Amino acid sequence: MSARRIWIVLLVGLVIAVLGMSGCGSQAGGLGGGPGAVNCAGCGSTGGSGSTGGSGTTTTAPATLTLLDPPTCSTPRTTFQHLYLSVAGVQLNPDANASATSSGWVDVAPTLASSPKQFDMFNLTAAVGNLATSTGVATGNYGSVKLLLAPNTASVLANQCGASAVNCVTVGALTYPIGVATESLSGIVVNGNTIPGGAIAVGSGSTANINVLFDSCSSLEGSTTAGFRLLPNVRAWGGAVQVWTVTLQDSVSLATLSSGDTIVALEQPDSGGVDRVVSQASANGSGVATLYSPTGTFDVVAEATTPTGGSTSVIYSPLVVTGVAASGTTALTMQLVPQAASAPAVITPLIQTGAAEIDLRTSVLQKATISGVTTPLFTIPVLNQNSSTIATFSKLTTNCAGVACNTTPLPVSGQPLYVRSAGQLSATASSTTNDYTVDALAFVSQGGGVTDCTVSNVQTSTDSTGAKLTLGPGQTATAATMVFSGCR
Repeated sequence: MSARRIWIVLLVGLVIAVLGMSGCGSQAGGLGGGPGAVNCAGCGSTGGSGSTGGSGTTTTAPATLTLLDPPTCSTPRTTFQHLYLSVAGVQLNPDANASATSSGWVDVAPTLASSPKQFDMFNLTAAVGNLATSTGVATGNYGSVKLLLAPNTASVLANQCGASAVNCVTVGALTYPIGVATESLSGIVVNGNTIPGGAIAVGSGSTANINVLFDSCSSLEGSTTAGFRLLPNVRAWGGAVQVWTVTLQDSVSLATLSSGDTIVALEQPDSGGVDRVVSQASANGSGVATLYSPTGTFDVVAEATTPTGGSTSVIYSPLVVTGVAASGTTALTMQLVPQAASAPAVITPLIQTGAAEIDLRTSVLQKATISGVTTPLFTIPVLNQNSSTIATFSKLTTNCAGVACNTTPLPVSGQPLYVRSAGQLSATASSTTNDYTVDALAFVSQGGGVTDCTVSNVQTSTDSTGAKLTLGPGQTATAATMVFSGCR
């Protein structure tokens, strides 16, 4: 055979081989097998575990889905007795940047679509599989999770919300519906940028644990007079659930802080170095806050006020314990320093969003200087609110010169920040003044937690006169105007 014929035969064989493999990869969301791609051993197969399809086999594994929510707004901290949400689906996507309308979503709890499951978010535990179990999820790495809530017109077994809704809060004997729109139509999407490791792994030969933390209190926006809706604050991860028990004490009397307004937050730095809340809880009647998290190392932030008879309160300095590693069940005692103050400081932001009415999550940041070293910015829980951060929105009003704005007050302790590292016995107070930063995150109005605007995060550390936002107890200040542009 001539050399030319040999080359022709080889070329034809190569083309046939390439065409034979072309089906694989296109079934995995076009990710080309890169990070977050579903394993493509047997693309095209529609069988179950080990079944044979048109071009191979699909490997599946069982999975348990767990819903978590250590609430911060249940009684006695607020007047809410119950907060009910009805879940209608959980889906996974190999794409770490998937949107609600992306292709490639895999339904891992199909029974929820026809039979939504209602949860009292104030009485959840970390019981594995309380959301759903699945006998066969395609193995691979999933970079996005979608949670779907049932519309208020759905039928739910043993519905606790009455005839008008399946998502609601109760205050005494009264029930108030929670409006859901995008949350039921296209769902709430958690992307890989907030999933530890960037993806949830479903491997063959073992049961995958898929955990969804729905922070219902920091997601709740509204009032009994204006009505309630959601700005969803949801996280997800695979693997174990780490349980934290954080005991709060008065550093002088050593009495537990079992009443009043207490919040404990687990925080990790974002891409900009700002410590953001991952999980949060309030203390129970024994002064213990129980929180849930993925594995990892966290900064633990606590803030408290507590009654001392009648209406007089003691305000404590916020405390940060840095570098605490989660390991199974992690127990931590935090001793907060009481201050001779009974009234918080209040910062009033002025947030403008042009003609666009958007959803906002506002918070207060504070840093400390210890032995000449300045710490990163920590999220300091605001006082007397549903959670450590505030879910709110901008509104078109003549009070803001005809543009959409928000001026929801942010009460803080007005006290120096104390910091100690994990393993240290005592905390050190910041040697600098109580300088605050107001932080605002922008989201599409009723968009299920999708970020909005040209720049979705705006901060200011000055007041309306250009001076630092430095406040003591009982003092008030208006923050410099924060402007969002390019919003939908």
